[in-house]
Amino acid sequence: LPAYMVPAHLIAVEALPLLANGKLDRKALPGPAVRGANPKTAPGTEQERLLHRAWSKVLGLDAVGVDDSFFALGGDSMHAIRVRAEAERHGSTFAVSDLLSGPSIRELALRLEPVADTTVGGRPFSLLTAEDRALLPDGLDDAYPLSAMQVGMLFHATYAEDSSVYRVVTSVRVAKRLDLRALQAAVDDTVRRHPSLRCSFDLARYSEPLQLVHSVVETPVRAGEDLTGLDAGTRLQIIGDWVERAKFTRFDPGVAPLVRFVAHPGGDGTFELSVIEHHVVLDGWSDIRMLEEVVDHYRARLAGEELRLPEVRSTYRDFVAVERAAGRDEASQAYWSGLLLGAEPTRLAPYQAGESGMNRRYDVPVPAAVAHALRGLARKEGLPLKSLLTAAHLAVLRLAGGSDEVLTGVVANARLEEADGDETIGVFLNTLPLRLDLASLSLIETAHRVFGHERASAPHRRYPFAMMQNDLGEGLRLESYVNFMDFHRSAGGLMSVTVGVAETNYPLAVNFLIDPEHGHLQLWLDCDLAVLPEELCHRLTGYYARALDLLGSRPHAELTAVDLMDAGERAQLAAWNDTALAYNLADSVHGLFERRAATDPEAVAVVHRFDELTYGGLESRANRFARHLRSLGVGPGDLVGVSVRRGIDLLVVLLGVLKAGAAYVPMDPSFPR
Repeated sequence: LPAYMVPAHLIAVEALPLLANGKLDRKALPGPAVRGANPKTAPGTEQERLLHRAWSKVLGLDAVGVDDSFFALGGDSMHAIRVRAEAERHGSTFAVSDLLSGPSIRELALRLEPVADTTVGGRPFSLLTAEDRALLPDGLDDAYPLSAMQVGMLFHATYAEDSSVYRVVTSVRVAKRLDLRALQAAVDDTVRRHPSLRCSFDLARYSEPLQLVHSVVETPVRAGEDLTGLDAGTRLQIIGDWVERAKFTRFDPGVAPLVRFVAHPGGDGTFELSVIEHHVVLDGWSDIRMLEEVVDHYRARLAGEELRLPEVRSTYRDFVAVERAAGRDEASQAYWSGLLLGAEPTRLAPYQAGESGMNRRYDVPVPAAVAHALRGLARKEGLPLKSLLTAAHLAVLRLAGGSDEVLTGVVANARLEEADGDETIGVFLNTLPLRLDLASLSLIETAHRVFGHERASAPHRRYPFAMMQNDLGEGLRLESYVNFMDFHRSAGGLMSVTVGVAETNYPLAVNFLIDPEHGHLQLWLDCDLAVLPEELCHRLTGYYARALDLLGSRPHAELTAVDLMDAGERAQLAAWNDTALAYNLADSVHGLFERRAATDPEAVAVVHRFDELTYGGLESRANRFARHLRSLGVGPGDLVGVSVRRGIDLLVVLLGVLKAGAAYVPMDPSFPR
């Protein structure tokens, strides 16, 4: 069987439970045992003990049983990379897809293999042709092609140059006094350590677009607006206004660096550190990791020290090589083509008002009680929190798109599964299409289907979305995606995120974030108002809030019975559907014609080409035809077939049938006899 058709659980039952009408009682079927619900079982083999130590270290947990679900314990793809790195330090390894399909220590231990050399990127410049290497300028450490996501980002950012598409702005508060010289040194330390921060992009000179890693790049830090003496609300307003202006910053991709740092003095032993980036350089995880490293270096510089961090062994060049190999994988091509063949985009609006690029953020409050209920449900069901949140997203798309089958994108982490894979700075993203028919699913069943899709697509997660579009033609379009972010850490408590903006070319971007400082669940929508009506975006915020609440409180509710609209919308729908009008129940169609014929017999009733008939003439002919039908035995309750071409005779026949007390059955005269 293909991987995506292998069942997650097999349960034997003596007999299928039935309803009183003899149909299968699906709700009475036994469910699979929930991983993590059993008593904690200690590891029994050397492989299990190795994984137990790795899980405990990475997840920060002591009480881990060999049958606990990695995801029910709070694990995610970044944790998985770290667990694998821990295992490799002791000579064993596994694929992240193995952890997805068998998310317990007992299951994963059976899949451990000895570490082998799987390097595919090779040495610097190894991905270039000899001709391209000969054209390179001096002063480079490396050069290699762009990833598929980088190509798309550069295209859309250039196409909508005056917009904020694929510009990223992040501002963090640093709990230290501001020393611009020390901060500049800290930024320089970080830029030297990460090649992607020293990249420029050449799209025309070589046989294919390349990113050039410069040996030395100056990344100046400039001073921003002074926030000294201002209260917290005013400071936030000023930073927010600055971010709204900064997100329209223009970058020349051919000139490094594509990041800019600004420090806003706070005067109270703190300052705001802001960074403007072209998204082609780094993703959200890399953005936070870079800022945390800058703050770590800054803390050392203030103390008169130099923080010497080891070289990051994993490189973005290696990722590009792996992605290119994935693009040649026939199994991945077949998997995505089979999944998406015939898929229709879930459209959120019936029109497109103009070009994209009019993005606006809509925050959706997530009460602490709702977030707590969702986390508890994830542990109970052995699911990642991401799967539950994606299920809520699908419930909203079903309502807004008006179809039981939904098609959306899920932002996937495609980082390399190797030591320092989580330390590398770059764009390690792919958008994986998710297609589900929700007609017969409950909310929690939808979440399990989402996780099943993640397990099945894991071996194919690096096959670029752009290649899926090429494989299937221009018909494959995604109007929305959902993104779940958990950055895990916060620079030793010295750094807290104030605001962040990262806008894309998608009409609707749904962003879930675990606040790295307090652990709160946050949700906001990025809506492109050039494509989606503003009124719809306001309504979507209510839909998402109610979907999350229902998922936490009524997870077994059928999606077809879930109501995400508010009272005002239900009243509006009732008013639209209230089309009842008072009329005389004794009236009939032919009776109304009779009344008009009695009061105005010479008025023209029907015209067809050059022929016309008055109400009096129509009444006379219809009466004669009705008497003819009655003579043939036609009466109330009978059906009379009518195969008459459009014209005056057709109206005579229809009225005559009604006068005889029968009903007519239209038949197309063009059909075969």
